[in-house]
Amino acid sequence: MDRLLRLRQREARTSGRAVTSLVSLPSELVAKIVEYNERCGYRFDGVWDSWLGRYLTFACVSKTCLEALQYVSRLRINFPFASIPQSAIAGTGRGTVLDARHDAIVRRWCDIVSRRFRNVLRVENMSDVRKTMNPAQTVAIVDCVASFPHLQEFELWAGNAISASESIKAHLRAGRFRNLRCLRFHCKTSVGREYESDLFRHVGQSSRLPMQLVKPAVRSLMSDLPVDLCLDVLLWGIYPRMALIDDELEAWASMFFDLVARGADVHSRRILWEVARNFPVSGPPEKLNVLCDMVEKLLVVHGADPNCMASDPYFYAFRTYKYLPPVLWEILDWLNFQHGIIVGDISIDSDDSDADIDNEQVVQVLMRIIDLLVRHGGRCSADDTPRGIYDKREDFFPWILSRADCTAAIRDAVNRGNLVY
Repeated sequence: MDRLLRLRQREARTSGRAVTSLVSLPSELVAKIVEYNERCGYRFDGVWDSWLGRYLTFACVSKTCLEALQYVSRLRINFPFASIPQSAIAGTGRGTVLDARHDAIVRRWCDIVSRRFRNVLRVENMSDVRKTMNPAQTVAIVDCVASFPHLQEFELWAGNAISASESIKAHLRAGRFRNLRCLRFHCKTSVGREYESDLFRHVGQSSRLPMQLVKPAVRSLMSDLPVDLCLDVLLWGIYPRMALIDDELEAWASMFFDLVARGADVHSRRILWEVARNFPVSGPPEKLNVLCDMVEKLLVVHGADPNCMASDPYFYAFRTYKYLPPVLWEILDWLNFQHGIIVGDISIDSDDSDADIDNEQVVQVLMRIIDLLVRHGGRCSADDTPRGIYDKREDFFPWILSRADCTAAIRDAVNRGNLVY
Protein backbone atom coordinates (compact mmCIF):
# COMPACT_ATOMS: atom_id res chain seq x y z
CA MET A 1 0.00 0.00 0.00
CA ASP A 2 2.84 2.43 0.87
CA ARG A 3 4.61 1.57 -2.39
CA LEU A 4 1.41 2.26 -4.33
CA LEU A 5 0.93 5.57 -2.50
CA ARG A 6 4.50 6.68 -3.31
CA LEU A 7 3.98 5.65 -6.93
CA ARG A 8 0.82 7.74 -7.17
CA GLN A 9 2.61 10.69 -5.56
CA ARG A 10 5.47 10.49 -8.10
CA GLU A 11 2.95 10.32 -10.93
CA ALA A 12 1.15 13.35 -9.53
CA ARG A 13 4.38 15.36 -9.29
CA THR A 14 5.36 14.41 -12.86
CA SER A 15 1.99 15.55 -14.21
CA GLY A 16 1.99 18.72 -12.14
CA ARG A 17 -1.02 17.68 -10.04
CA ALA A 18 -1.30 18.40 -6.33
CA VAL A 19 0.02 15.67 -4.05
CA THR A 20 -2.36 14.70 -1.26
CA SER A 21 -1.96 12.01 1.39
CA LEU A 22 -4.21 11.09 4.27
CA VAL A 23 -2.02 12.77 6.85
CA SER A 24 -2.08 16.02 4.89
CA LEU A 25 -5.86 16.26 5.11
CA PRO A 26 -7.61 18.31 7.81
CA SER A 27 -8.57 16.27 10.87
CA GLU A 28 -12.25 17.10 10.31
CA LEU A 29 -12.12 15.53 6.83
CA VAL A 30 -10.30 12.45 8.09
CA ALA A 31 -13.09 12.11 10.68
CA LYS A 32 -15.62 11.88 7.83
CA ILE A 33 -13.51 9.14 6.24
CA VAL A 34 -13.50 7.31 9.57
CA GLU A 35 -17.31 7.61 9.82
CA TYR A 36 -17.77 6.31 6.29
CA ASN A 37 -15.63 3.27 6.98
CA GLU A 38 -17.84 0.21 7.36
CA ARG A 39 -20.88 2.52 7.49
CA CYS A 40 -19.78 4.04 10.81
CA GLY A 41 -18.98 0.66 12.35
CA TYR A 42 -16.55 0.89 15.28
CA ARG A 43 -16.23 -2.72 16.26
CA PHE A 44 -15.33 -4.18 19.61
CA ASP A 45 -14.39 -7.84 19.28
CA GLY A 46 -13.04 -8.54 22.74
CA VAL A 47 -9.37 -9.43 23.01
CA TRP A 48 -9.45 -11.26 19.68
CA ASP A 49 -9.99 -8.29 17.42
CA SER A 50 -10.87 -4.59 17.60
CA TRP A 51 -11.49 -2.15 14.78
CA LEU A 52 -10.63 0.74 17.09
CA GLY A 53 -7.47 -1.04 18.14
CA ARG A 54 -6.38 -1.51 14.53
CA TYR A 55 -7.13 2.14 13.77
CA LEU A 56 -5.13 3.34 16.80
CA THR A 57 -2.19 1.17 15.72
CA PHE A 58 -1.44 3.52 12.84
CA ALA A 59 -3.21 6.60 14.27
CA CYS A 60 -0.73 6.76 17.15
CA VAL A 61 2.01 7.64 14.65
CA SER A 62 -0.15 10.19 12.86
CA LYS A 63 -1.28 13.26 14.75
CA THR A 64 -3.91 13.99 12.10
CA CYS A 65 -5.51 10.55 12.37
CA LEU A 66 -5.46 10.66 16.15
CA GLU A 67 -7.00 14.13 16.27
CA ALA A 68 -9.64 13.05 13.76
CA LEU A 69 -11.35 10.94 16.41
CA GLN A 70 -12.48 14.01 18.31
CA TYR A 71 -14.48 15.16 15.25
CA VAL A 72 -16.32 11.88 14.67
CA SER A 73 -20.05 12.54 15.10
CA ARG A 74 -21.49 9.03 14.72
CA LEU A 75 -20.39 6.04 16.75
CA ARG A 76 -21.65 2.49 16.37
CA ILE A 77 -20.54 0.11 19.10
CA ASN A 78 -20.76 -3.28 17.47
CA PHE A 79 -20.23 -6.68 19.06
CA PRO A 80 -19.63 -9.29 16.32
CA PHE A 81 -19.80 -12.38 18.51
CA ALA A 82 -18.76 -14.74 15.74
CA SER A 83 -15.10 -14.23 16.69
CA ILE A 84 -15.67 -14.83 20.40
CA PRO A 85 -15.23 -18.44 21.59
CA GLN A 86 -18.42 -19.96 23.01
CA SER A 87 -16.53 -20.65 26.24
CA ALA A 88 -16.36 -16.90 26.86
CA ILE A 89 -20.14 -16.49 26.76
CA ALA A 90 -22.42 -17.33 29.68
CA GLY A 91 -25.30 -19.60 28.77
CA THR A 92 -26.21 -21.37 25.57
CA GLY A 93 -28.76 -20.82 22.85
CA ARG A 94 -30.86 -17.70 22.84
CA GLY A 95 -30.26 -14.86 25.26
CA THR A 96 -26.58 -15.58 25.95
CA VAL A 97 -24.53 -13.00 27.81
CA LEU A 98 -20.92 -11.89 27.50
CA ASP A 99 -19.46 -13.01 30.83
CA ALA A 100 -17.55 -11.12 33.53
CA ARG A 101 -14.15 -11.96 32.01
CA HIS A 102 -14.85 -9.20 29.51
CA ASP A 103 -15.71 -6.48 32.04
CA ALA A 104 -12.19 -5.04 32.12
CA ILE A 105 -11.94 -5.10 28.32
CA VAL A 106 -15.22 -3.22 27.94
CA ARG A 107 -14.18 -0.69 30.59
CA ARG A 108 -10.88 -0.03 28.82
CA TRP A 109 -12.60 0.32 25.46
CA CYS A 110 -15.05 2.79 27.00
CA ASP A 111 -12.22 4.75 28.63
CA ILE A 112 -10.43 5.18 25.30
CA VAL A 113 -13.61 6.21 23.51
CA SER A 114 -14.72 8.70 26.19
CA ARG A 115 -11.29 10.39 26.04
CA ARG A 116 -10.81 10.43 22.26
CA PHE A 117 -14.36 10.94 20.94
CA ARG A 118 -15.54 14.32 22.14
CA ASN A 119 -18.11 15.47 19.56
CA VAL A 120 -20.28 12.40 19.11
CA LEU A 121 -23.90 13.27 18.24
CA ARG A 122 -25.32 9.78 17.62
CA VAL A 123 -24.51 6.46 19.28
CA GLU A 124 -25.84 3.04 18.35
CA ASN A 125 -25.01 0.07 20.50
CA MET A 126 -25.41 -2.91 18.17
CA SER A 127 -25.23 -6.62 18.83
CA ASP A 128 -26.19 -10.04 17.63
CA VAL A 129 -29.90 -10.13 18.49
CA ARG A 130 -29.49 -13.23 20.66
CA LYS A 131 -26.45 -12.12 22.62
CA THR A 132 -25.95 -9.22 24.96
CA MET A 133 -23.87 -7.60 27.70
CA ASN A 134 -24.04 -8.23 31.41
CA PRO A 135 -25.09 -5.46 33.86
CA ALA A 136 -21.55 -4.22 34.55
CA GLN A 137 -20.76 -3.95 30.83
CA THR A 138 -24.08 -2.20 30.19
CA VAL A 139 -23.31 0.41 32.86
CA ALA A 140 -19.83 0.94 31.38
CA ILE A 141 -21.33 1.61 27.94
CA VAL A 142 -23.95 4.02 29.32
CA ASP A 143 -21.29 5.86 31.37
CA CYS A 144 -19.18 6.18 28.23
CA VAL A 145 -22.09 7.52 26.19
CA ALA A 146 -23.00 9.98 28.97
CA SER A 147 -19.53 11.53 28.62
CA PHE A 148 -20.42 12.97 25.20
CA PRO A 149 -21.64 16.51 26.01
CA HIS A 150 -23.31 17.11 22.64
CA LEU A 151 -25.03 13.73 22.24
CA GLN A 152 -28.41 13.96 20.51
CA GLU A 153 -29.38 10.34 19.70
CA PHE A 154 -28.79 7.15 21.65
CA GLU A 155 -30.04 3.76 20.47
CA LEU A 156 -29.38 0.92 22.89
CA TRP A 157 -29.84 -2.48 21.26
CA ALA A 158 -27.84 -4.83 23.48
CA GLY A 159 -27.56 -4.71 27.24
CA ASN A 160 -29.28 -5.33 30.55
CA ALA A 161 -32.47 -3.25 30.57
CA ILE A 162 -32.60 -2.81 34.34
CA SER A 163 -28.98 -1.66 34.64
CA ALA A 164 -29.36 0.61 31.60
CA SER A 165 -32.53 2.20 33.00
CA GLU A 166 -30.97 2.87 36.40
CA SER A 167 -27.73 4.19 34.89
CA ILE A 168 -29.44 6.52 32.40
CA LYS A 169 -31.71 7.81 35.16
CA ALA A 170 -28.71 8.57 37.40
CA HIS A 171 -26.99 10.48 34.61
CA LEU A 172 -30.15 12.45 33.89
CA ARG A 173 -30.38 13.52 37.53
CA ALA A 174 -26.70 14.49 37.43
CA GLY A 175 -27.45 16.88 34.56
CA ARG A 176 -26.10 14.83 31.68
CA PHE A 177 -27.88 13.94 28.43
CA ARG A 178 -29.09 17.55 28.28
CA ASN A 179 -29.03 17.66 24.48
CA LEU A 180 -30.58 14.23 23.96
CA ARG A 181 -33.36 14.35 21.36
CA CYS A 182 -33.88 10.64 20.67
CA LEU A 183 -33.69 7.60 22.95
CA ARG A 184 -34.54 4.20 21.49
CA PHE A 185 -34.47 1.57 24.18
CA HIS A 186 -34.36 -1.95 22.73
CA CYS A 187 -32.28 -4.21 25.02
CA LYS A 188 -33.61 -7.07 22.93
CA THR A 189 -32.29 -9.93 25.02
CA SER A 190 -33.94 -8.65 28.19
CA VAL A 191 -37.55 -9.80 27.78
CA GLY A 192 -39.81 -11.90 25.66
CA ARG A 193 -40.10 -15.51 24.61
CA GLU A 194 -37.27 -15.42 22.07
CA TYR A 195 -35.18 -12.83 23.90
CA GLU A 196 -35.31 -14.22 27.43
CA SER A 197 -32.07 -13.65 29.33
CA ASP A 198 -30.10 -16.64 30.53
CA LEU A 199 -29.23 -14.61 33.63
CA PHE A 200 -32.73 -15.34 34.88
CA ARG A 201 -33.06 -18.86 33.52
CA HIS A 202 -29.86 -19.98 35.29
CA VAL A 203 -31.22 -19.17 38.75
CA GLY A 204 -34.27 -21.32 38.12
CA GLN A 205 -36.81 -18.48 38.04
CA SER A 206 -39.83 -18.32 35.80
CA SER A 207 -39.70 -16.97 32.26
CA ARG A 208 -42.00 -14.09 33.25
CA LEU A 209 -39.77 -12.81 36.02
CA PRO A 210 -37.47 -10.79 33.70
CA MET A 211 -40.43 -8.73 32.54
CA GLN A 212 -41.72 -8.29 36.09
CA LEU A 213 -38.39 -6.71 36.95
CA VAL A 214 -37.76 -4.85 33.71
CA LYS A 215 -41.09 -3.05 33.36
CA PRO A 216 -40.88 -1.12 36.70
CA ALA A 217 -37.28 -0.16 35.92
CA VAL A 218 -38.19 1.20 32.48
CA ARG A 219 -41.23 3.03 33.87
CA SER A 220 -39.06 4.58 36.57
CA LEU A 221 -36.69 5.82 33.86
CA MET A 222 -39.62 7.24 31.89
CA SER A 223 -40.72 9.25 34.94
CA ASP A 224 -37.48 11.24 34.69
CA LEU A 225 -37.51 11.72 30.92
CA PRO A 226 -38.98 14.63 28.95
CA VAL A 227 -42.25 13.67 27.25
CA ASP A 228 -40.73 13.37 23.77
CA LEU A 229 -38.06 10.95 25.01
CA CYS A 230 -40.79 9.06 26.88
CA LEU A 231 -42.56 8.69 23.56
CA ASP A 232 -39.39 7.22 22.05
CA VAL A 233 -39.14 4.62 24.83
CA LEU A 234 -42.85 3.83 24.60
CA LEU A 235 -42.79 3.31 20.82
CA TRP A 236 -39.40 1.75 20.15
CA GLY A 237 -38.06 -1.59 21.27
CA ILE A 238 -38.65 -3.19 24.61
CA TYR A 239 -41.80 -1.48 25.89
CA PRO A 240 -44.23 -2.44 23.09
CA ARG A 241 -42.98 -6.02 23.42
CA MET A 242 -43.78 -6.05 27.14
CA ALA A 243 -47.22 -4.54 26.51
CA LEU A 244 -47.97 -7.33 24.04
CA ILE A 245 -46.83 -10.12 26.37
CA ASP A 246 -48.87 -8.72 29.27
CA ASP A 247 -51.91 -8.13 27.02
CA GLU A 248 -51.81 -4.41 27.81
CA LEU A 249 -51.99 -2.90 24.34
CA GLU A 250 -55.00 -0.75 25.28
CA ALA A 251 -53.07 0.59 28.29
CA TRP A 252 -50.04 1.13 26.03
CA ALA A 253 -52.17 3.19 23.61
CA SER A 254 -53.62 5.11 26.55
CA MET A 255 -50.10 5.96 27.79
CA PHE A 256 -49.27 7.13 24.27
CA PHE A 257 -52.14 9.63 24.17
CA ASP A 258 -51.44 10.71 27.76
CA LEU A 259 -47.95 11.74 26.61
CA VAL A 260 -49.47 13.56 23.64
CA ALA A 261 -51.81 15.41 26.03
CA ARG A 262 -48.78 16.37 28.13
CA GLY A 263 -47.16 18.00 25.13
CA ALA A 264 -45.32 15.27 23.22
CA ASP A 265 -44.78 16.51 19.67
CA VAL A 266 -46.65 14.48 17.05
CA HIS A 267 -46.26 17.02 14.24
CA SER A 268 -42.52 17.42 13.73
CA ARG A 269 -41.90 13.68 14.04
CA ARG A 270 -43.16 10.99 11.66
CA ILE A 271 -45.61 9.73 14.19
CA LEU A 272 -47.94 7.61 12.05
CA TRP A 273 -45.00 5.73 10.55
CA GLU A 274 -43.49 5.19 14.02
CA VAL A 275 -46.77 3.83 15.37
CA ALA A 276 -47.35 1.52 12.38
CA ARG A 277 -43.73 0.38 12.24
CA ASN A 278 -43.49 -0.43 15.94
CA PHE A 279 -46.95 -1.80 16.66
CA PRO A 280 -45.96 -5.11 18.27
CA VAL A 281 -48.51 -7.47 16.75
CA SER A 282 -49.79 -8.58 13.35
CA GLY A 283 -52.93 -10.15 14.84
CA PRO A 284 -55.37 -11.22 16.18
CA PRO A 285 -57.87 -8.69 14.82
CA GLU A 286 -59.09 -7.47 18.22
CA LYS A 287 -55.56 -6.33 19.03
CA LEU A 288 -55.09 -4.79 15.61
CA ASN A 289 -58.16 -2.68 16.32
CA VAL A 290 -55.99 -0.80 18.82
CA LEU A 291 -53.73 0.26 15.96
CA CYS A 292 -56.72 1.26 13.83
CA ASP A 293 -58.11 3.41 16.67
CA MET A 294 -54.71 5.05 17.21
CA VAL A 295 -54.36 5.90 13.51
CA GLU A 296 -57.88 7.33 13.40
CA LYS A 297 -57.38 9.49 16.50
CA LEU A 298 -54.02 10.77 15.27
CA LEU A 299 -55.54 11.72 11.90
CA VAL A 300 -58.85 13.16 13.06
CA VAL A 301 -58.03 14.71 16.43
CA HIS A 302 -54.34 15.56 16.19
CA GLY A 303 -53.95 16.23 12.47
CA ALA A 304 -51.02 13.86 11.95
CA ASP A 305 -49.42 13.81 8.51
CA PRO A 306 -50.87 10.85 6.52
CA ASN A 307 -47.89 10.97 4.13
CA CYS A 308 -45.08 10.88 6.66
CA MET A 309 -42.10 8.86 5.49
CA ALA A 310 -39.89 6.47 7.41
CA SER A 311 -37.53 8.34 9.71
CA ASP A 312 -34.50 6.13 9.20
CA PRO A 313 -33.28 4.29 6.09
CA TYR A 314 -31.51 1.78 8.34
CA PHE A 315 -34.61 -0.40 8.60
CA TYR A 316 -34.81 -0.70 4.85
CA ALA A 317 -31.12 -0.97 4.02
CA PHE A 318 -31.49 -4.70 3.42
CA ARG A 319 -34.30 -4.01 0.98
CA THR A 320 -33.45 -0.86 -0.96
CA TYR A 321 -30.61 1.40 0.02
CA LYS A 322 -31.86 4.66 1.54
CA TYR A 323 -35.44 3.91 0.66
CA LEU A 324 -37.85 5.83 2.91
CA PRO A 325 -41.38 4.48 2.42
CA PRO A 326 -44.55 6.33 3.47
CA VAL A 327 -46.75 4.98 6.21
CA LEU A 328 -49.31 3.78 3.64
CA TRP A 329 -46.63 1.54 2.12
CA GLU A 330 -46.12 -0.08 5.53
CA ILE A 331 -49.79 -1.04 5.69
CA LEU A 332 -49.79 -2.25 2.07
CA ASP A 333 -46.73 -4.38 2.82
CA TRP A 334 -48.60 -5.87 5.75
CA LEU A 335 -51.68 -6.48 3.60
CA ASN A 336 -49.58 -8.06 0.85
CA PHE A 337 -48.23 -10.55 3.39
CA GLN A 338 -51.74 -11.45 4.55
CA HIS A 339 -52.83 -11.83 0.92
CA GLY A 340 -49.95 -14.24 0.32
CA ILE A 341 -51.13 -16.39 3.24
CA ILE A 342 -54.73 -16.39 2.03
CA VAL A 343 -53.87 -17.41 -1.55
CA GLY A 344 -51.37 -20.02 -0.32
CA ASP A 345 -48.14 -18.39 -1.56
CA ILE A 346 -46.86 -17.98 2.01
CA SER A 347 -46.97 -20.78 4.56
CA ILE A 348 -47.03 -20.34 8.33
CA ASP A 349 -45.44 -22.93 10.64
CA SER A 350 -47.89 -24.66 12.92
CA ASP A 351 -45.95 -23.50 16.00
CA ASP A 352 -45.91 -19.86 14.86
CA SER A 353 -47.84 -17.48 17.13
CA ASP A 354 -49.83 -16.27 14.09
CA ALA A 355 -50.80 -19.75 12.89
CA ASP A 356 -54.32 -19.68 14.40
CA ILE A 357 -55.18 -16.11 13.44
CA ASP A 358 -58.17 -15.45 11.21
CA ASN A 359 -56.33 -13.76 8.34
CA GLU A 360 -59.53 -12.52 6.73
CA GLN A 361 -60.38 -10.53 9.86
CA VAL A 362 -56.85 -9.12 9.92
CA VAL A 363 -57.30 -8.02 6.31
CA GLN A 364 -60.56 -6.27 7.22
CA VAL A 365 -58.79 -4.18 9.88
CA LEU A 366 -55.93 -3.33 7.48
CA MET A 367 -58.46 -2.27 4.82
CA ARG A 368 -60.05 0.07 7.38
CA ILE A 369 -56.65 1.62 8.11
CA ILE A 370 -55.92 2.07 4.39
CA ASP A 371 -59.32 3.72 3.95
CA LEU A 372 -58.59 6.09 6.85
CA LEU A 373 -55.25 7.09 5.37
CA VAL A 374 -56.44 7.68 1.78
CA ARG A 375 -59.52 9.62 2.97
CA HIS A 376 -57.17 11.98 4.80
CA GLY A 377 -54.89 12.44 1.80
CA GLY A 378 -52.48 9.54 2.21
CA ARG A 379 -50.62 8.43 -0.92
CA CYS A 380 -48.22 5.72 -2.00
CA SER A 381 -47.35 6.40 -5.62
CA ALA A 382 -44.96 4.63 -7.96
CA ASP A 383 -42.21 7.03 -6.90
CA ASP A 384 -42.65 5.87 -3.29
CA THR A 385 -42.31 2.19 -4.08
CA PRO A 386 -39.06 0.27 -4.75
CA ARG A 387 -38.98 -1.65 -7.99
CA GLY A 388 -37.72 -5.19 -8.39
CA ILE A 389 -37.23 -5.73 -4.67
CA TYR A 390 -40.44 -7.32 -3.43
CA ASP A 391 -42.66 -10.10 -4.67
CA LYS A 392 -45.84 -8.29 -5.60
CA ARG A 393 -48.46 -10.71 -6.83
CA GLU A 394 -50.17 -9.74 -10.06
CA ASP A 395 -53.56 -10.34 -8.49
CA PHE A 396 -52.85 -8.15 -5.43
CA PHE A 397 -54.69 -5.00 -6.50
CA PRO A 398 -57.46 -6.84 -8.42
CA TRP A 399 -58.01 -8.77 -5.18
CA ILE A 400 -58.23 -5.49 -3.23
CA LEU A 401 -60.66 -3.96 -5.73
CA SER A 402 -62.86 -7.06 -5.71
CA ARG A 403 -63.35 -7.06 -1.95
CA ALA A 404 -66.64 -5.98 -0.40
CA ASP A 405 -64.79 -3.72 2.05
CA CYS A 406 -62.96 -1.87 -0.74
CA THR A 407 -64.36 1.63 -0.25
CA ALA A 408 -64.85 4.31 -2.89
CA ALA A 409 -61.85 6.17 -1.43
CA ILE A 410 -59.58 3.14 -1.88
CA ARG A 411 -60.88 2.46 -5.39
CA ASP A 412 -60.33 6.10 -6.38
CA ALA A 413 -56.79 6.08 -4.94
CA VAL A 414 -55.93 2.95 -6.97
CA ASN A 415 -57.33 4.46 -10.17
CA ARG A 416 -55.42 7.71 -9.65
CA GLY A 417 -52.13 5.90 -9.05
CA ASN A 418 -52.02 7.03 -5.41
CA LEU A 419 -52.09 3.47 -4.08
CA VAL A 420 -49.17 1.54 -5.54
CA TYR A 421 -47.14 -1.28 -4.06
